[in-house]
Amino acid sequence: MPRDANGNYTLPGGSIVATGDTILPSQHNPPLLDIAQSMTNSLSRDGLGGMRAALDMGGFKISNILAATLPGDAPRLDQVFPTTGGTISGNVSVTGAATFGSSLTVTGAAVFNGNATVASQLNIGPNAIFQHNGTDGFLRTQSGKLYLGSAGTNHFSIDASTGDLAALADEKLLLNTGTLGWSSLTNFTLGPNSGVPLLAWDSGDYISYDRSINTMYFVIGNSVKLSLSASGAFDGNNLELGNKDLPQNAQTGDYTLVLTDRAKHLYLTSGSAMITIPPNSSVAYPIGTVIVLINNGSASKTVARGSGVALLLAGSAADANKTLAQGAVATIIKVATNTWFISGAGVS
Repeated sequence: MPRDANGNYTLPGGSIVATGDTILPSQHNPPLLDIAQSMTNSLSRDGLGGMRAALDMGGFKISNILAATLPGDAPRLDQVFPTTGGTISGNVSVTGAATFGSSLTVTGAAVFNGNATVASQLNIGPNAIFQHNGTDGFLRTQSGKLYLGSAGTNHFSIDASTGDLAALADEKLLLNTGTLGWSSLTNFTLGPNSGVPLLAWDSGDYISYDRSINTMYFVIGNSVKLSLSASGAFDGNNLELGNKDLPQNAQTGDYTLVLTDRAKHLYLTSGSAMITIPPNSSVAYPIGTVIVLINNGSASKTVARGSGVALLLAGSAADANKTLAQGAVATIIKVATNTWFISGAGVS
């Protein structure tokens, strides 16, 4: 009986002798054989033999162990993933699934080939890589940039200092409208490829770039409306700018002009009324603003000057309020901060 279940060693019965006793082989040999068997069952400090069953540490720790280097080695604490969060001071490689209950910091190179779940925040070193099956899509950090790629090739980069997003190797970025929340778009595409839209909101409306001639095109309804080359050449022959007509603002009584009356005609009906041009301090019309006044009412109308406003009649430069007779058509144009000219038929 080399040891009991608790690991305690006890000599076989009858092994203890007294002075003067005759030593017999039957009494002397069994304890020596038992001791030999117990030593055989003990661990060798030189690493000989090895365990033949699970080793119960009884609640005590193994201390001062060497760092693990082989798959079958026992790891040290600083080599074990902190699954509840913490810091890994060396390099780390995950080939299977790993879950971390809090934030995780890896100060060395990190390679994640499996599914890594971090409940809070992941802080990675300058040479970390997340990939699937080695050559599939990956995310990596290198030289102050975050790269997205696949099959060993970087496709996009994000600069950590500037936040700039760059498409590499003639790639394009396609974002779903559900993510962007732009109900008017079906697709949003970025990419420098010739023939690939830079911005597209449906199959016939997009902005494209032709690298072969360094020219950007603005296309609506599959028709090129505008082109711009790298040399600055501009072609807008098919582009319609501004209003083709003069939208109408109908008024039946006294009225003070507002900013949205620019490039419109005021259609005046009913009886007498006063149309006031406000000062620049109230409505800052740009120099060159044009408004047309049409009196189709039953009485004349007065065009009045707001505080500090000069209203000059074309051909006489007389500064005064003006009268629009029945059937009058007049145009007013702003030429200075508070100076307007008026001209037309039926104006006095």
